[in-house]
Amino acid sequence: MTRMHVLASVAGALSLLTLGSSPAAADDIPVIRVAWQVPANDVFYAAMEYPELLQGAGKDYEIVWSQYESVAPTIQAMHAGIIDAASANPLTIGAAIERGFDPIILGAWIVESSSGFSTTLVTPLDSGIETLADVAGKTRAASNTGGTAYYVFRLALEDAGLKEGQDYNTVQIPYPLMADSLLAGQAAVGELAQPFYAAAMMTGNFKPLVSIADVVDDFPVIMPMMNRSYTEQHPEAAKSFARDLASIQDWLLDPANRERANAATAKSTGLDINVLDAYMYTEEDYKRPPAQKLNVEALNKAFEFFHDVGLHKQQIDAASLVDPEFSSLE
Repeated sequence: MTRMHVLASVAGALSLLTLGSSPAAADDIPVIRVAWQVPANDVFYAAMEYPELLQGAGKDYEIVWSQYESVAPTIQAMHAGIIDAASANPLTIGAAIERGFDPIILGAWIVESSSGFSTTLVTPLDSGIETLADVAGKTRAASNTGGTAYYVFRLALEDAGLKEGQDYNTVQIPYPLMADSLLAGQAAVGELAQPFYAAAMMTGNFKPLVSIADVVDDFPVIMPMMNRSYTEQHPEAAKSFARDLASIQDWLLDPANRERANAATAKSTGLDINVLDAYMYTEEDYKRPPAQKLNVEALNKAFEFFHDVGLHKQQIDAASLVDPEFSSLE
């Protein structure tokens, strides 16, 4: 973590003691406590590195940044009123809603889509696996056995006639170790998201089998959100913040800004800039909707998927989680 981010996290911790449930700066400008994570928070990375992109900051709102390790504790902090804004995925958002979490989704930053890169199940070239049916009797590696990719690819294997625990086994291997673990024979197939997919394919040792988009197309996976209570208490600050995030998404998509955009991501994540340059904001990147526009129907399909596989007890209505006053919608 850089010195700037350490200071931001310290400031975030101090804010918990001083700002309370309805934070405001000394001059009565509302404070937005924002949690950022690694990876895939490129809008936040750019905002931290180039604060001038936040046109409403200092006028409509102030920001306190805090880093969180993953989505689950981030949502827990939002639900507890410790954090006002962050990003998350449909699986985690839906599970939290069932426990009383009440967010407003501001848009979509990254979508698993056939019109862009999609997280992919791969296998070593010499594995002998040509189709999903060939995974029978072998071991599958999942980056997170409770995550989106795990369930999507489990469904794909079921469609190929294979049942987990009966026809194949699953082990958990994090993305940074996935490629080496597959080559070492710890598993026969494993999923790779970017930038790990780009790095692995550069070696020439892997081939793709199936992607998330092959199973569930146009699947929003990274979405910015705010606590609904914050939008009610500070509507003008929330609107300004949402507009700025949408504007930064467009800034990232402008080819003229690609070098600076990738530099911001590399600085916040510690990822190799050469790997980022190989795919980010190219045809090898995920779909990144302009102005962070969310397709509500696509989000509904994502919620339906998680309900159908038993991960969400209730069918969540995506329309209830957006508000045109704050949300950027298709």
